[in-house]
Amino acid sequence: METTPKERKRSNIEQLLRHGGFVLRRDFREYELNGKEISDEEYEDTWNELLSYLDEDCERVEEISYEPFEEQPRVVGLYECPVGKVGVFSAHGDGFDVFRVYVGDKAWKHAKSVAIDDIESTIELLQGIEGTEEIEEELRNTLENVKDMPE
Repeated sequence: METTPKERKRSNIEQLLRHGGFVLRRDFREYELNGKEISDEEYEDTWNELLSYLDEDCERVEEISYEPFEEQPRVVGLYECPVGKVGVFSAHGDGFDVFRVYVGDKAWKHAKSVAIDDIESTIELLQGIEGTEEIEEELRNTLENVKDMPE
C-alpha cells in the first residue's frame, strides 16, 4: 500500500521528533533544519507539519506567549504527544523565525530554559533605556509565569 503525501510528511515530523527534536530557522531567505540549509518549501512543510502534529496529535499542557517588542512575538509551549513530552520555543521577527523543539523527559525543562534566558537577556538589554519600564515589568511577570511552568 502506497503512502499519501500527508502520511509521508507526518512520518518526517515524527522521525525528527524521535531523534530528540530539532531547530528550524528562517533568516530572511535562508532556511535551515538543524544547521543544514534547506529549501523554502521544506521549511514551510516542516513548520506546517509541526503545527499540525502539535494541534492534532498532542495535548497542550501549557503555553505562554509574550511580545517584548511588538514585531517579535515569542512562545514557549509544553505538550504531551505520542512521542512523549515535547517542549517548543519559538521566536519571530522582521525577517526571521526560529523553532527550537525538544523531546523527552527534559523537553519541557529545555524549552523553559531557552525562554527564561531570552526573557532575562531582554530585560537586561532594556535596563536603563528610558520609557521601557512597563515592558520590563511585563517581562518580569512573564518570567515568573514561565518559571512556574511544569518541567
